Amino acid sequence: MKRSGKDVPTGIFILAAIAFLQGFNYVLLAIIAIFHSPMTAIVRLIFGALLILCGSGLIKLQFQGWLLANIGSAIYLLQALARIALGGNTPEVLTAGIIDVIIAGALLIYLNRPTIKTIFEK
Repeated sequence: MKRSGKDVPTGIFILAAIAFLQGFNYVLLAIIAIFHSPMTAIVRLIFGALLILCGSGLIKLQFQGWLLANIGSAIYLLQALARIALGGNTPEVLTAGIIDVIIAGALLIYLNRPTIKTIFEK
């Protein structure tokens, strides 16, 4: 895919699509949850908006999209490590935590590769 004179790498395109889908999912869940728990709805709306903004920035090859993707991946990594540390006493939780650590680590490594970073330079 070509945007503003630069090719969008396939991995970035896939990450942008996932961010869009997850963002719209959060927005729809927020609309459903607004009658049951307004605070949950507000949090989901904020996360949904950030994910949609991240996907938009990634597909346009803007620095803020790359930055939001990195921040989100780092938070995902910290959450996975916390899951292992706090609730990793069962094999299911430990396995899920390890898989999440691998996914978050792979995302961070991919986003910080020199070829990907140069695409998103200001």
